[in-house]
Amino acid sequence: MEVLAITTISAAAWLPSGWAQGVKEGWILYTNQQPSTDSRLPSVGNGFVSTIVGSDDVYMAGVFNSRDSPQKSHRARLPSAHRLAVTMDASPSVRSAWALDTRNGCWLERHDSDIASVERRFYAHQQIRGLLVSDYTIRASTPVNLSINASQADPARWLQSVDFAFGSVQRISRGASGFAACTHAAETGSPGWNATHKPAGCTNVSVVYSTPPTVAVLAAGLSRLRFVSAHASNLSDPQPWQAALAAHASAIAAGEELYASHAAAWAALYDASTSGGSVSVHGPHGESVELTRVVAASYYALLSAARADWPHGLSPGGLSTDGYEGHTFWDQETWMVPPLLAVGPTDLAASLLRCKPSPV
Repeated sequence: MEVLAITTISAAAWLPSGWAQGVKEGWILYTNQQPSTDSRLPSVGNGFVSTIVGSDDVYMAGVFNSRDSPQKSHRARLPSAHRLAVTMDASPSVRSAWALDTRNGCWLERHDSDIASVERRFYAHQQIRGLLVSDYTIRASTPVNLSINASQADPARWLQSVDFAFGSVQRISRGASGFAACTHAAETGSPGWNATHKPAGCTNVSVVYSTPPTVAVLAAGLSRLRFVSAHASNLSDPQPWQAALAAHASAIAAGEELYASHAAAWAALYDASTSGGSVSVHGPHGESVELTRVVAASYYALLSAARADWPHGLSPGGLSTDGYEGHTFWDQETWMVPPLLAVGPTDLAASLLRCKPSPV
């Protein structure tokens, strides 16, 4: 599982004040150098839905396109609605920073100019399992225009998907759209697959997502923007379209309580472990912040890829990629389960192991 590559912070590096304590203690992984490739960016997930920051793709645990499709069985790709880039009015100086908050389970971005600051929190809600959320907080000394580039996947590309047959995009409201899709082949498979035949047992998926404006005109002071995608399938909900609609509408209306409940759920995960709510590593010369960062990032990768109420196994690439086609191997029992058994939460380890007998 990939983690954010962190360089040593120089004295001249800009560190947002709200991040300073987490960076000092090792649970915020921080950089001033914009990560440019997926291999240097972390995953954002909750064991039900996951993506890599900046990726075009989203994956859902248990959603596969099977061996009777043109390609062998593999984790099915959905288009992401969170490849977002927000820029503010031209300014002679913009300071930027990016970070992974392993304690609260979110990706952070911060951009400050002489007239405004823009901070993004991107997270997979730990409690409401189908949600991916991008929250923006803007503080401006004067009115400011934000340009929003939402590089959501081209619908024409969806129609060429090897994984899904997509329905047409439906406009739900001024700020939301959605689509339904069906995998081309069932995970259990059936003979005679072709482009028009879809055997019984295919997975139906529904996604409802926010459609950001091209430009947001904001008054001076504090402003907030929220963009949400809600994911559901017939594996988890008998009526996935209705479930996605309801989850999206609820998240948009939730205000700051949405992030508060997410952070509380992450705190509960840490509290259920033997770490007692924090990760720190001590050596013969005291606490090692560098090693604490490594352990915190690795622990985050496990906690963000599994959940107790959705028993599915993990591939060597985690839930945020289709590495090894998303299949579970002996790596899970050898490398992933033992730390959860030793440190906890043990119900996550039990959930991973339940995936083995369940298909039998």
